[in-house]
Amino acid sequence: MKLTDLRVNHVEEPLGFQLKPVSFSWVVTEPGTAKKQKAVRIRVFENKETIFDSGYDEKADNRDYPAELSLKPKTRYTWSVEVMADNGETAEAESWFETGKMEEPWTGKWITPELDPAIQPILRKKFTVDGASEASRLYICGLGVYEAYLNGEKIGSEYLAPGYHSYDFHLQVQTYDVTGLLKEGENTLEVWLGDGWYRGEIGLERKKEVYGSEYQVAAELVLTFADGTVAALQTDENWRARASSCVENSIYDGEKHDFT
Repeated sequence: MKLTDLRVNHVEEPLGFQLKPVSFSWVVTEPGTAKKQKAVRIRVFENKETIFDSGYDEKADNRDYPAELSLKPKTRYTWSVEVMADNGETAEAESWFETGKMEEPWTGKWITPELDPAIQPILRKKFTVDGASEASRLYICGLGVYEAYLNGEKIGSEYLAPGYHSYDFHLQVQTYDVTGLLKEGENTLEVWLGDGWYRGEIGLERKKEVYGSEYQVAAELVLTFADGTVAALQTDENWRARASSCVENSIYDGEKHDFT
């Protein structure tokens, strides 16, 4: 018997998500002579300390097992599931999840490039890292759509982040693991901004600036070092802006670039 597809809120190893409420799920494979699941034990750990233990629960549903947890922001948790079958066979597997900023106040300020509003901007910040980072996360939201680059490498695999949603109702924040992109010494973080649904054409009438007219970004780069010390870089008035090569962009018509 094996346990696979361990998920939290139906996501494998979620990083930086808003996990309220928390639900665990898993799949039992290769059951052998076992016909059904008899009991399940779920445990959650923070730095090897047990913060939740369900005990052996005979009513557990492997598709949705809710757990009442008091979670901290920006924290990595591990969790394990142990399944006992009706034939006495047992199997156990472990995974992890990591919370985002949750209700933690933002230190990064919303910044707007001081450029002609028609220019698609790049917001840029150089900074120095002293020592090797053990874990680094970028928490970011851009208006309209954005792509972030660290030392010239694209951060994450998403495109058109933060995606389409009701910007006047809520804003979606993304969390990225950027540990492998950082280097000791000087680093450069860049954020490219485009119109997207926020200020670009949208709907059958292709109206513009339905949600807003100014490009904006708010971000926090948090670096954790091996000795436990933490350093942070936030968006503020010290960031610089310049025009990108993109001269036109639209979710309907694509992009035009001028590389001269």
